[in-house]
Formats: sequence, structure tokens, C-alpha cells
Amino acid sequence: MQASFQKRRIDGARLQVASLAEVKSLATRDPAVIECWDARHQRPYYFHKKTAKVAWTLEELAETQPVAESANQGKSDGSGDGSGAPIDLAN
Repeated sequence: MQASFQKRRIDGARLQVASLAEVKSLATRDPAVIECWDARHQRPYYFHKKTAKVAWTLEELAETQPVAESANQGKSDGSGDGSGAPIDLAN
């Protein structure tokens, strides 16, 4: 086991210690949600990169349906709103 660790060690690597509950919550969190710091209120807030929603808690972000999911509810044949067909912004 010692040799295996030596092979995988990278110069400058850091060890992160976390509780099992924290690891489970991080594993199930949407990767588009990032935790940020509000200097004025001295507390963390959360930003969803895909929907551009901001909330003080993860639960607030989970309550709203992502925009990408609601846009995909239209017809895929191009006859309705939210057709799913790509839009060429260059032309």
C-alpha cells in the first residue's frame, strides 16, 4: 500500500478532510452550482451557472426548475415554441 501511495502522490497535492455527510451532499450536488462568498453579509451564497439563479441556500436553488428543462418541453419537430433546434446567432 505504501508503494501505491508513492506512485500516485503529486507534488503540491492537498489533503481535504470532510465528514461523511458533507461528502455525500457534495457528491449529489448539481455540478453547475458553485458556492461563493458574500463579503458584505459575511456568508456563503450559491450560484447556478446554467440558470444564473442566486440563492442563500441550496434548498432555494432546488425549488426552482432549471430553465434548460422547461425549454425542452416543446415539440421537437420545430413546429412549436422551445423546439430544441439550435439557433444560429451568427447569421
